[in-house]
Amino acid sequence: FCLTFISVLYVKDKGGDAPFYYMASIRQIYPFNGYVGANLVVDLTGFFSRFLSLSYYQTTLIFSSFGYFGILIASKLIRLLSIDLGKKYKYLYMLVLYSPSCHFWTTLIGKDGLSFLSISLISYSLVTIKKENKVKSIFFILLSIVILVCLRPHFAFIIASGIAITLFLILIRKTSKGLFALLLLL
Repeated sequence: FCLTFISVLYVKDKGGDAPFYYMASIRQIYPFNGYVGANLVVDLTGFFSRFLSLSYYQTTLIFSSFGYFGILIASKLIRLLSIDLGKKYKYLYMLVLYSPSCHFWTTLIGKDGLSFLSISLISYSLVTIKKENKVKSIFFILLSIVILVCLRPHFAFIIASGIAITLFLILIRKTSKGLFALLLLL
């Protein structure tokens, strides 16, 4: 969480969206905008700033924890996927995961930490869907896609499209009806 305070000092000096989200949440006239993207972040920040009376730094720590949990899930996913790889590849993946920019932008108030958490949760759930409880994995996938639709709809569309194409290709590979459906599309 030291990086959180470094991020806060950087944004305080150079500017950024995090102070805007906090100040907009305090000055907000209407309790709920009901919009997606930045307005949703203002509403969520308003819950912490107005309803719980948390300061800017305390609210930033809560948003920082979203990014931190996303990094933990992504780390677990990389460990799971890199079991059969050599050590130099494992170090390369960990170097990318623990790069300062990944941690820096997910520690501030904003869409980045929640988006990263959602994408990490979708990825982990898709990889472990056969090994763990399928209902739990599907629940986390759907919840994360809903969160992404609210925060960054274009991310959710791309991820949902990728999942749909993958499921369609699995259906084609496993059934003769799927092959017939593919021939009809062509």
